Amino acid sequence: MAAKGQTFRVNTRNLEAGIRKLLARDANLAKAAMQDVTQFLILHARKRAPKHEGHLANSISGQVMAYKKSWAAVVFVPVNSPAAAYAIPMHENDYELGAASLDKQSKEGVVVGRRYLTRAIEENSKKIVDIIGSKVKK
Repeated sequence: MAAKGQTFRVNTRNLEAGIRKLLARDANLAKAAMQDVTQFLILHARKRAPKHEGHLANSISGQVMAYKKSWAAVVFVPVNSPAAAYAIPMHENDYELGAASLDKQSKEGVVVGRRYLTRAIEENSKKIVDIIGSKVKK
């Protein structure tokens, strides 16, 4: 999610050095693993996004980005989405959840609201490692 020069980045370098080494040997395997991680993170960010009309959760998107020696799962709210104007305030600001968000929170079984993108990563770091590991084992 980026707007007006703002970006959010979570460093996951310390997740699993061994898995990184295996993935470095096979770029296609690494890309496939990051595609799986991207889809997983989109789902979990959507679960954590506050709800008013549903535009924010539906706007959460992702893609796999290639770097010189690695791949990255990138999850964001596009600047041209219906939720672009309030995606950053809902991620960064403190606020009280409305009735729809509270209802969603009870149904999803996760905390809905602030930091919905970064918490999807932080709260699932072990599962992310497992997803990557399962690709390596195949």
